[in-house]
Order: sequence, then C-alpha cells, then structure tokens
Amino acid sequence: MGLLVLALVRARRADPGARPLLDEALAKEFPAMELDRDSAVACVLAEIVWLERHADDVREATQPVFDLAVLRRSASWIARIGYWRRKHGIVDELPSDLIGPALTARELEVLHLLGDGLRNAAIAERLFLSSRTVDHHVAAILRKLEAGNRGEAVARAARLGLIENGQAVAPT
Repeated sequence: MGLLVLALVRARRADPGARPLLDEALAKEFPAMELDRDSAVACVLAEIVWLERHADDVREATQPVFDLAVLRRSASWIARIGYWRRKHGIVDELPSDLIGPALTARELEVLHLLGDGLRNAAIAERLFLSSRTVDHHVAAILRKLEAGNRGEAVARAARLGLIENGQAVAPT
C-alpha cells in the first residue's frame, strides 16, 4: 500500500513518476482481484488521471471495479468510485434498490465532512466556499436524505453506505 500512497502524493505534488510507481505498486503489492484493494487503486488512478488532465482515462480506470462493486452491492465503494466517475461526467445506471438520494458530487463532499463532525464554517474553509453556499448544500442534503438535522442525515447516510462507522467514506 505504501507505493500506492507514494504515487498519489507524487501526483498531487505534480512530481514526475507517479504512473510508474502506481504500476510498480500494482505488480508487487496487488497480484489478485479483490474489491477493497482494487477499488482503492481505481480511486487513486482516477485521481491521478484527473490531476494529469486525462479525463478520458477515468472510465477505463474505474469501469471493471465499479461493475464489481455494483455486483457485490458495496454502496460505499459505489459512492467512492462514483464520485470520480461523476466528476468526469460519467453517468451510471444503478439497480433501483441501490439508488439512494441523488446527491451531487459537492453534496457528497459536504456530507463526508458532516460525518467527520465539522460545522458549516469549517466545511466552508476546507472546501474554499462561502458559509452561505455550505448552508445551501447542507439544506439540500437534509432534504434529499429526508433528515430533520445533521445527526439524522449522517445516520441515514451510514445506512445507505455513504458513511461507515460514523466516519466519512472518502471519495479517494
């Protein structure tokens, strides 16, 4: 897992050599197909191609693992991988029993931070948004999750697999 993290750090810093590190990580550390491992790799690869501005590669990087996540009915991985796919305009049709509220990518980011216990001002600072914009996102989340307050929204998101064990499920 160390090479995978190093590849992502290098990509985020715009250092050369992120892709070769990712390839080395896949060859050395990840020899067999497994949902948790492959989903994490797909998310890292999706972020790297996003950082490299190769949006066309996102579908190729995520499709097999996304299909596996749907097959295994893993709502948390569907949400994580789906975040990167939606970010690139890829719209996926999901079975009706897997479809939760239609949150936007930004609302999912805000929801993740709500799951971490952040207040609106802290979320605004973290996402470089105005507090008013965050207020609107939180209101939309509450409405879409049919929740009366932030705690209920986080609890409902946990039941839908968008948050695990009270902690945010990161899109990465």
